[in-house]
Amino acid sequence: MINVYGKRYNAHRSILNARSLVLMVKLFFGPTMDYDVVAHLRIDDVEPRVFEALLHFIYIDKLPEIDDYDKAKMAQRLHAVVDRYDLQGLKVICEDVLLGNIDARTVADLSQELASKCKNEADSAILIAELKDHVKVLESSSGVLDDLNKQNKN
Repeated sequence: MINVYGKRYNAHRSILNARSLVLMVKLFFGPTMDYDVVAHLRIDDVEPRVFEALLHFIYIDKLPEIDDYDKAKMAQRLHAVVDRYDLQGLKVICEDVLLGNIDARTVADLSQELASKCKNEADSAILIAELKDHVKVLESSSGVLDDLNKQNKN
């Protein structure tokens, strides 16, 4: 049983162990070290929707079916946690999705996310100003974005 911010998920311990060394360590060396006992794992560093996509990848080896814009947002969120759970295959998939969906909107979303992680308002304001300039460049150069997207799909 896995608890993610109060939402509970059932998963096969053997599959989690096979796919993620980090999850294996948490399951084997957590509070319940007996393999015959049902393990309870609490995860508080991933929001439930992102964990569901992570679990989907662990079982099926691909991202869940969602529209392109949401897929890019999900790939951003998943990419932020793949190293924590040692899921290198998911990292490659997320990078492919992100490269295939570069546009002004995804850059703006990413800039807001980065700005929220700044330690103080001054750094946040500087980052937002710089990224707004980059968004303007992206908006004015849609041909460059089309070329990048075509190259990444080949």
